[in-house]
Amino acid sequence: ATYHDEALHFTLTYPASLTASNAVTQVVEQSRKEMKSDAEKKALGCITTPLMALRETNDFALIMVMRMDLECLNTPVSAGILSPLAQSSLRQGLARLGLSTVTATTSYKLDNHDAVFLRGAVTDEEGKETAHGAAVCSLVDKSAVCWEVVAIDKGNVTSLLASPVGFDGHPAQPLV
Repeated sequence: ATYHDEALHFTLTYPASLTASNAVTQVVEQSRKEMKSDAEKKALGCITTPLMALRETNDFALIMVMRMDLECLNTPVSAGILSPLAQSSLRQGLARLGLSTVTATTSYKLDNHDAVFLRGAVTDEEGKETAHGAAVCSLVDKSAVCWEVVAIDKGNVTSLLASPVGFDGHPAQPLV
C-alpha cells in the first residue's frame, strides 16, 4: 500500500497487510480531553497524523506518520529538535501499551534531509518485553515528520523500518 503526502512531497510504501485506520482521530480527541493548558491544546492543533495503518491480529503491527508544523509550534527549524522530538513521540506511543524505554537517537541523512532514528520497547511487570517500536524523525521544509512503527514482534519493526520513502523526484529508499 502507499501513502502520498502532498504537503511534504513524499510517498511511503508500506506492507499491504496493514490497513489504514481512522482510530488516530479517536486518540487525538482523547489527548485533547486530557490536556489542561491552552498551550498544550494549541500545540496539538499544530500536529497532524495523516496516516495510521495497522494489522489488528495476534501479530499486531502499526505504522504511523506524524507531521509537526514547526512555525505553528513556534519552534526553530533545526536538526537539534529532532532527537527530543523522536524520543518524546516514541515514548508516548509506547506508553499506551505499558512501561516503555527508548534508546538514544542516531543521526543520519534521509535523502539529504536531517533525520534521527531510535528504538524502544514495552515491558511488563516482570521486565519481559511485550512490544517493540522505533521512530524516524526528519526535517522537511518547515516541518518535522516522524514515521513511527510498533509491533509485538521485533522482526516486524525491522521490516517496517525497511519501508521505502521517496521524496518527489528522488528514488525511494528505506526509512533506515
